[in-house]
Amino acid sequence: METDAVLKRSVASGTLEREIERCHHEIAEVERLLGDGHPDVHGLCLASRIGRQSYGLLGEQKQDRRRIVEPGGGVGGEAGARRYLAIL
Repeated sequence: METDAVLKRSVASGTLEREIERCHHEIAEVERLLGDGHPDVHGLCLASRIGRQSYGLLGEQKQDRRRIVEPGGGVGGEAGARRYLAIL
């Protein structure tokens, strides 16, 4: 699935922000084309759906990273290490 490929590529190359911005621009372009009366309405609606799914999944991934990196968020970071050491 294309969305999975986008997520894997963003994680592997560290380009999450660029991927989110790219999705945002692609969605805006699709909306512009629809507004201008482009004849391929079905194809543009499909492109919009895929773009919005990718945008949403990338946004979730960004939130997950913040929870792990920010102090007290998730099990990663210093807070997670302190909790782990406290258990030992």
